[in-house]
Amino acid sequence: MKDRVKIIGLMLLSLALVAGAGTDVEEGNKLYHDGKYGEAMAKYSEAQAAAPEAPGIYFDIGNVYYMQEDYGKALDLYKKAAAAEDPAIESSAYYNMGNAKYRLGKGESSIPIYEEAIGNYSRALTFNPGDVDAKNNLEYVRREIEKLKNQQQQQQQKQDEEKKEEDQEKEKKEEKEKDKEEEQEKEKKEEKEKDKEEEQEQGKKEEDEKDKDKGEEQEKKEEDEKDKGKEQEREQEQKEDEKKDQQQQQDERQEQGEISEEEAARFLDSHDEEERMRREMKRRKVPAADTRVEKDW
Repeated sequence: MKDRVKIIGLMLLSLALVAGAGTDVEEGNKLYHDGKYGEAMAKYSEAQAAAPEAPGIYFDIGNVYYMQEDYGKALDLYKKAAAAEDPAIESSAYYNMGNAKYRLGKGESSIPIYEEAIGNYSRALTFNPGDVDAKNNLEYVRREIEKLKNQQQQQQQKQDEEKKEEDQEKEKKEEKEKDKEEEQEKEKKEEKEKDKEEEQEQGKKEEDEKDKDKGEEQEKKEEDEKDKGKEQEREQEQKEDEKKDQQQQQDERQEQGEISEEEAARFLDSHDEEERMRREMKRRKVPAADTRVEKDW
């Protein structure tokens, strides 16, 4: 891109300037070309004091601001210069406006202002269709706009891909968390069922222990009853043996006619006790009373 700024010389201003202004402009242009922009600005200001509304002086001061990289002020002055009814000044003013706007553009946000720069170059060509620099700069800025649009598109695609990957990663993470929660829930459920089974098993075990204890207690009770019955039978047998011995002794004494009153009383007591034991044994073995009537004939 051609970055030069066009200079309007003394010949373009001579008809509009009062005496003395032309010399200041000429000296200012010389200082400008020597890179002494501050001194050039001073000369242009002196010329402007002599001719306040001269469009060419606005143009030259704008060039000084441009070279000092104050593109905003330069643009304002180029706009004032473009108001001149002189195609040469207007063409150069619009050309430099395009350059200033290009310099004001920064990065991807530059596209709108670059499009304004293209408009400025196009306007410059309406006043000077043969301006090769204007044509070249217009095409250059168009390519820059296309490049920026491609960059934006690539950047957008990259962002879309990154977002897609991020969404996929997020989805995977959420799915993983979901699977983890489901696994934890499953483990809790299995643990709960296991605890329930253990509780039921424990309850069953306790019931079995109770039944076993009851069975053992019943067996012990039956065994005690059985032992008690055996003991009573042994006692009964012993008493019957004693009775037999006593009866035998009594019979022997009766045969001999020798039985005392004391022995007779003891015999009767033994007989009464035996009868009582027999009734007790009968009561234990036969719950219901015997209602049969024995025949007496």
